[in-house]
Amino acid sequence: MKNAITTSAPILEAIFYGRFSSAAQGGDDSDSETRQRRGFNDVLVRYASRLRPSPSYPLGFFDEAKSAFHGKNISEGFLGEIIEKASRGELANCCLVVDEISRFSRLDPDLATDLISKVVRAGVPIIVNSPDMLIDVDFIRSTNWLILQFAITQAADKSRTISRNVKSKFKSKREKEDRYGKCPSWCVRVGNEFVETAFATVVKEAVRLAIDGHGARKLQEKLGVPKSIIRILQSRNLLGEKEHKVDGETVKVIKGYYPALCSEGDFARLQASIAQRVKFTGKSKSGKSSRNPSANLFTELVTNTDGFPLVMRQRASGNAQRVLRRFTGHGKGLVYNVFETAILRYLVLKQAKPRRIF
Repeated sequence: MKNAITTSAPILEAIFYGRFSSAAQGGDDSDSETRQRRGFNDVLVRYASRLRPSPSYPLGFFDEAKSAFHGKNISEGFLGEIIEKASRGELANCCLVVDEISRFSRLDPDLATDLISKVVRAGVPIIVNSPDMLIDVDFIRSTNWLILQFAITQAADKSRTISRNVKSKFKSKREKEDRYGKCPSWCVRVGNEFVETAFATVVKEAVRLAIDGHGARKLQEKLGVPKSIIRILQSRNLLGEKEHKVDGETVKVIKGYYPALCSEGDFARLQASIAQRVKFTGKSKSGKSSRNPSANLFTELVTNTDGFPLVMRQRASGNAQRVLRRFTGHGKGLVYNVFETAILRYLVLKQAKPRRIF
């Protein structure tokens, strides 16, 4: 549907607004934000003579993991800020661009209508990329308004369907776990309660040793536990929490569900200790610890962009020691002696011949 921008209308500054509801939609396997920004560019091309990107908000606004069905993008996200700016008249001569109307709102139709009307009557038109609509005062006074009503009703109905499906899966999963008594390896279910087993004492000792800096191998030697004990130590089950997940996403956390084996403070120190060991030793592509790490002149001083330190290790063949750009078992290495000599020579020359570089 072609919009009501005419040749006599002033050039509007286009402000992008986008959103996705869950972290999974913004992961590596998803292009939700990319797709929405592509829609914004399509609108700019379509109305090149009447729109220009806003110089005040060049990147626009994007709400990550903010549900429009529950209004989180208004109460906790940027959309609430946009509405306030519009109400104060701070977005004069601007328009808001969204890829789909569902990016703006998935509230019930009456609430979504009030929300859209509030923004538009504050002097900020809303342009929708798909289907093509320019929602301004003239639009809401025309029969085109019925098309928008259909779109926002469809968006709300889809969200209600998804919500019902998630609740159904959650209920089914919870009933299954209650039926079969699934619980951590250090406790058993007795009736409606969970009771610690003898292994819980071992896990508590593993927590203490891990906080003191012992790794999986030492825990295996001292306690006779498998190396997978680290996975147990990384679980918030130790705090007595139970996480319910649906399609890989946590939808509910119940505190005090299991017996707690450590305090919040100990759990935080435990995770810091585990993270510090992983940061130093790293892991190979297969998930195994890299071999033969050695301290060197640059240990914990020089890191790559991911925060991994340059760590020296002995090659499997030959005697040359190497420094890896990233200590994860892959990536091109540098001969340590050459690397060290080059750095030291640079420092000596810099001290002997100081010079301006700008």
